[in-house]
Amino acid sequence: LSHSPPTPGGSCSEAAVDLLRGMLEADYDRRFTVEACLQHRWFAEAGTLPCSPAAQELLDITTRLRQHAESSTLQKMARNIFAARLGNQRLDRARRLFQQLDSDSSGTLSCGELRAAFALSGEDETAVRRVLAQLPVDEDEEMDFNAWVAATLHLDEVDDAVVTGIMFQVFNEADTDGSGEITLEKLFGGFLRDLNDDERVIVTESIRALVGSERPTINLELWGRCMGIEGLARKVALAHSYHAPLAWVSP
Repeated sequence: LSHSPPTPGGSCSEAAVDLLRGMLEADYDRRFTVEACLQHRWFAEAGTLPCSPAAQELLDITTRLRQHAESSTLQKMARNIFAARLGNQRLDRARRLFQQLDSDSSGTLSCGELRAAFALSGEDETAVRRVLAQLPVDEDEEMDFNAWVAATLHLDEVDDAVVTGIMFQVFNEADTDGSGEITLEKLFGGFLRDLNDDERVIVTESIRALVGSERPTINLELWGRCMGIEGLARKVALAHSYHAPLAWVSP
């Protein structure tokens, strides 16, 4: 196999040419390794240039995955609620990105596929291992689409009426006696019934600390605050006063 050595010119920088030469070196011992390629100065220079839309989208997604991994259990719980209840019409973008990363078309994202996405976005291996350890993925398990949506969801992109409606719906489902208050027992017997014991302990301690009680009862306003949404009771009351439908979305 032979090839003409790449030369600078047009939109090809000197650093890019040097990287290509190292990758195409015929002598195996002198050819750039993967590690040498990733540490090459071209990548540092490229990081200062505007990203293509596709590259920027990947950077945004890996940033959101990292933020999700570092968020509290209550914040993750809030995203899981939205992921489970957003309608299909709102998930087209998330599904497209999921399918792009699902290289073996298995319908799930493996640890390797997520690691590849982080590597393409420029994350170092140590940071990637730290993030993956906190996501619902390990060397043997995989991330399904609902978990992917929860991990990459940005609530700022969801209509305020939808946020209010979904949170109000979940609260009403837990408020089985119509008292206007819910307990941890009602939450764990309903929407949060699939949490494991460790997750239940974390949620319990978090809500107790927020409410300031060992046996907390949670009204609508406190429920919104637990989920990171201020003024939920006021927003629901305002919608009712204008006879406006709360735009929750069925799963």
